[in-house]
Amino acid sequence: PRSSSAKLEKLIGDKLLTRLLMDYARVAVPDTLAYVLKSERTYPAAAGAHVTIRHWTDVGAVDWDSVRTDVVKFVDRLKGKTTRVVVKPGGYLWMGSKGVTFHPLEADSVLNAVKELSKQLHVGDSVLIDEYCSTLPPQDVVRARDLPLRAALDP
Repeated sequence: PRSSSAKLEKLIGDKLLTRLLMDYARVAVPDTLAYVLKSERTYPAAAGAHVTIRHWTDVGAVDWDSVRTDVVKFVDRLKGKTTRVVVKPGGYLWMGSKGVTFHPLEADSVLNAVKELSKQLHVGDSVLIDEYCSTLPPQDVVRARDLPLRAALDP
């Protein structure tokens, strides 16, 4: 969706907030580990949510050993559930697939991607590490009014 004001765009374009709201509404979302840089927004992460949030005050002061520990735990938790993860930036300036990378369930690969992406962050941006979820295969959609005809032609 497009918005007509910068203030609204900051709300609509926030992937992390959207993810949290969908999770809160019990819409299926991928497991996510997110790192947020100096956000003015308070993210309402609920206990048991599929989204884990860590806050960074300054990219230059990030405790990379702690990030590594988080990434190892996150990747280990996903084993048997998926074969890869998606690392992507969040924030209203990051549209589409800009900055998105895919990685096997290897902590070093994911950690390196997080480090590289962190160099490009602005205040309020985030790095999201998501469980990879494949898309549905193409579906043959038939309008309800065409079902009787379809059934007659293709028994």
